[in-house]
Amino acid sequence: MKGVKKISMLVTGIVLAILIIMTGSIAHALTAGETYTITVDKIFGDGTVYPLSLSTTAVADSDGKISFSLSGIPDNSTCNFLVTTIKDSGDTTVRRALSPCPNAGEALPLGVSGLTNSQTDALIAALAAAGTDDPIVAVFGYAIVRSSAITASELVFMADLCNQGINNTGGFVDYLTSNGVSSTQIALYRTSIIQRLANTASGYSKLVKDSVDATSDAEKFNARGEAASQLLLVLVQAATDALFAQDRVLEAFNAMGSVVVPLMATGQTNGDITAATKQMIDSSIGGGIQKLKADKDIEKYSKALVALGASGADVTAYQTAASALMDAMEAAFKTFEQVFDGSETDTGIQTAQTAMDTAMQAAFDQFMSDSDTVIGLEINGEVKAYPIFILVWHEIVNDSVGGTPVSVTYCPLCYTNQVFERIIDGQEVEFGTSGKLYNSNLLMYDRLTESYWSQALGMAVKGELTGYQLNLVPFDVITWGDWKKLHPDTLVLTTDTGYIRSYATDPYGNYYI
Repeated sequence: MKGVKKISMLVTGIVLAILIIMTGSIAHALTAGETYTITVDKIFGDGTVYPLSLSTTAVADSDGKISFSLSGIPDNSTCNFLVTTIKDSGDTTVRRALSPCPNAGEALPLGVSGLTNSQTDALIAALAAAGTDDPIVAVFGYAIVRSSAITASELVFMADLCNQGINNTGGFVDYLTSNGVSSTQIALYRTSIIQRLANTASGYSKLVKDSVDATSDAEKFNARGEAASQLLLVLVQAATDALFAQDRVLEAFNAMGSVVVPLMATGQTNGDITAATKQMIDSSIGGGIQKLKADKDIEKYSKALVALGASGADVTAYQTAASALMDAMEAAFKTFEQVFDGSETDTGIQTAQTAMDTAMQAAFDQFMSDSDTVIGLEINGEVKAYPIFILVWHEIVNDSVGGTPVSVTYCPLCYTNQVFERIIDGQEVEFGTSGKLYNSNLLMYDRLTESYWSQALGMAVKGELTGYQLNLVPFDVITWGDWKKLHPDTLVLTTDTGYIRSYATDPYGNYYI
């Protein structure tokens, strides 16, 4: 039969090796000396579980762990996912795991734990509801289910949430297909996701097994954190294999968010999920996307340095700083994973989220080059910096510093910097970019009257407020290195703006030539 291999520990083949997790407490281990029955089934193309009639037995060792091998395991040329079930001598299911089918001719490292129990319950429900064995659904299911404490009813809700965010109008897949990704490319994309999940060196299944193999809680949570941080990256990298831009995937995350965020809010109000579970989803996905954006920006900027002919020393210095940033952000993600111990609360998750955000912000501050130019403000004892490499994309930042509402502005076509009090006749307003120019300068508009304003003059030039002059706010244009020396406690605007932009590149690069 195509795609079915004979398994042997002595020859090349597909080896399914299972190690049952001991989660730091003997109560969570299997019973030493007891015989357990292991069965392996597959997820059919319509999302239902299909029996393979593959089973074996194993005796738990003194640590409450078992290992075994099976022949006849299908590879991912014929199916996407396997379901492994462990039952005790009383025929009670004690562990389950949903894993990618192995790549042809490769072993499949697999760990089974209380967390994989919860993930499996949610994923089986989600795939059945979707009527497909879609690996995109599975990746998001892995990503949002981070705790073994989630109730059965919450898992059902989360399964539906995942399915709607991916497959509903306006969701993840709809965004891709509406923006030039063909059905053939979507099929290639799904194939690549499975192959990446099953990768024996760096795939999600391997990283989960590493957490199972860990001999200490610290090692376990580190491995789980690394696994979680890699999940969304799989979705981005698979786009290259499917011959479409990785940026489309980043944009599709936003589209999915527009579907699921209102559903989560309603679910919490209706009691479908607890505040802790909602916070878990928000934090896990939000932190993953934040790290992913940094990954992508660094990749693009590294390529740009080479393309622009930067010196070897410049490239090396940048890559060293970038590597330090990635290591620091991954460490923050691993620390965050430790909150999911089965007794987490929404307050505890929020505290861990704040700590992760703080650590990632600190890493970003360290990464910024001392030579980067910033606009610096100090008002009533509060100090903030706004990097030009972010302003070149957005041109206007509406903020409040020291209790003063301000608009920090930059025109990339004529290099003019201005900071205004965004107060008109005693009323606080916001400013936006009109997309037009006035004497080759940024033309702003206010969101109160939609009058047009010259950024260089700080004056309304068309509309209801024509002739009105904004109050200027003193500011510094200074290097980041010098600003930090003057104000070591400064806050700084980061690239986590809520928009998908390639902040490592200048969108007006060719204009300056």
